[in-house]
Amino acid sequence: MKKILSRILSLSLPLTLLGITSLTTYKYHKNYDIYESKNSFSYKENFKKEMELFNDKVQGKILARTPTDNIVTLEVLVDDEVKSFYDDFYNPLDGEEWQDKLLKNLTQASERFNKEFGITFKIGKVDYWDSTEDLYISQLMEVLEKKTFRGLNSKEDIVLAFTGQRDRTPYGGITNYLGKLSLLRTYEETIFNEFDHLIQHELSHLFGAMDTSNGRDSVMDYRSNSTKWDRYDKMLMLPNKDRFKNKP
Repeated sequence: MKKILSRILSLSLPLTLLGITSLTTYKYHKNYDIYESKNSFSYKENFKKEMELFNDKVQGKILARTPTDNIVTLEVLVDDEVKSFYDDFYNPLDGEEWQDKLLKNLTQASERFNKEFGITFKIGKVDYWDSTEDLYISQLMEVLEKKTFRGLNSKEDIVLAFTGQRDRTPYGGITNYLGKLSLLRTYEETIFNEFDHLIQHELSHLFGAMDTSNGRDSVMDYRSNSTKWDRYDKMLMLPNKDRFKNKP
């Protein structure tokens, strides 16, 4: 009994020194290295501060080397699970790797739209959104639709939301077809490094492209790694490429 008590004390002392006073209020997420306090919102408050700094840095950024006059603005929403792959919840000023990777993927996808359709994406705003755990992506989309009124309460043309919440597969997306709201999910670092293909796929739905699985060399074939639009995709998208151009 003495040995057991001694062992418990030896484990609890370092936790006390770290400021963790109640083990029952913390949950360890094995897919990212953080302890999330269920009784404290400090980590979310810090993330909101970091998002404010990120917004200051990228607001108004044109995501194309040779922009056109067909400017489509994006409101980019990110939950704290996305950030958690790369840095510490509790320090709003530490690493910006997740921001750089997100911006890189957005830019790569946007360059293809600019080159093929003359659509130039511009960041109107980046912000935090509080996602809900233990929901499939379709259920998360319902939550997001209510929060954003299907994107209609945004001043920007398109609302592009990212989540790191877990689901049955490590990545995926869902979009309001020919609407203005897309939700993308990834919770594996290797996929987050290169998911411009997924961004391109979901944004294409907003301009009329439809899913396919018949082996076409197309970004819309979810079994393909292609970043091309084939002639069927273009046939559907070209009539809609200016849908945000003549906005009121």
